[in-house]
Amino acid sequence: MNRKELVEEMATKTGSNNAQAERAVAALGEIISDTLQMGDSL
Repeated sequence: MNRKELVEEMATKTGSNNAQAERAVAALGEIISDTLQMGDSL
């Protein structure tokens, strides 16, 4: 699954539009990255 497909699936599952889903995917990516950089586990 690529990023575009992930955004589309997120939009479908949450009932949001692609722009909202894109922001959610970007935020999730940042949260995961920040968490791992701090040495925490997911």
